[in-house]
Amino acid sequence: MGGLIPECIIDANVIFDAVEGNILPEIFQLGYHIITTDFVVMLDIKSIQHSELIALGLIVQDMPGELVEEILKLREKHIELSIPDLSVFVMARHNDAIMLSGDGELRRVAKKAGVAFHGTLWLIDEMVEKEILQPERAAEALQAMCDNDRWLPVEECRRRIRMWGIENTKK
Repeated sequence: MGGLIPECIIDANVIFDAVEGNILPEIFQLGYHIITTDFVVMLDIKSIQHSELIALGLIVQDMPGELVEEILKLREKHIELSIPDLSVFVMARHNDAIMLSGDGELRRVAKKAGVAFHGTLWLIDEMVEKEILQPERAAEALQAMCDNDRWLPVEECRRRIRMWGIENTKK
């Protein structure tokens, strides 16, 4: 990990999950440097005010030329992945950081390359463990994500929602 504070390189889908669950500010209370790439900001998260994200603590790093070349080479092998997605992987590998993504294919690439990765459920677990979110609030956030068709594993979501105390789940 880079420096004393662990770095997490976050992709757009995790940011969108947090927005749907109304827990975006809480991500920045976890004690990690939350970083994304300029590609993610320019191409993927147009619907969220960039200034809002930066005010919360998001660090946006520009991709240097040699890493852009690496992304383009990877794109030839992984055509199903977007440039912003690959930029998150490349930056996580380059920074020896945790990649935060729910994209299955991107996670497979990270696993094969030995890059640590987690997703939205891990972030919520961390928030509950560190008492940033009360369990019931975490369950409500997760339910909101599921209700808005976020790409999360349904059974894992149901298990957490039951454990954290919301009855009569819809999904």
